Amino acid sequence: DQSVSIDELKGNFGIQPDESLEEYLNRKHADLINKVKNINPSLNITIDETISTQYYRGTNTVNISFTQLASLIDQFGIPPMELFQYVIEHELTHAVQVPAILQDQNLANTLNKMLDRVRKIHETHEFIDGKRGGETLNGVPIALTDIYEFAAEASTNPFFIEYLKQIKNEETSFFDRIINFFRKLIGL
Repeated sequence: DQSVSIDELKGNFGIQPDESLEEYLNRKHADLINKVKNINPSLNITIDETISTQYYRGTNTVNISFTQLASLIDQFGIPPMELFQYVIEHELTHAVQVPAILQDQNLANTLNKMLDRVRKIHETHEFIDGKRGGETLNGVPIALTDIYEFAAEASTNPFFIEYLKQIKNEETSFFDRIINFFRKLIGL
């Protein structure tokens, strides 16, 4: 058993020994959390010291914790602070995007078309997710598993963003199309 203590994890993530995870997030990520809450005012963020970090689609809740992140550091070889920042951004991005996708069938249909196109391109120009150490779900990169992960990864994963930038559609990269699509969605 190679379990890591909470104090060791806190040290890895730059959290002070006497600081709770909630205090840390409020200190380091208050701007991001406030932006997300402005877009999704009903969002409930739960912060605990347990094992998962995820956005719960049915409950409009983000649960942020850090115990599971230790295994991801080992699995993907990502520096702790970089991983922590990525996970926070990824889950908070879900909190903005998922409610919009669930409420708008046209949005979901558009994302499905985009995802289908990228999956087709992936067949001949494989996307290997350097952010996740090449991890796949049943042989499919996480970014290509569904429209929710596709949208979140297109917004937060630098390896997937770079991959999308290489896909050209006339004069615009596929990444630019996705970003413009989300800007219109949230009124920017």
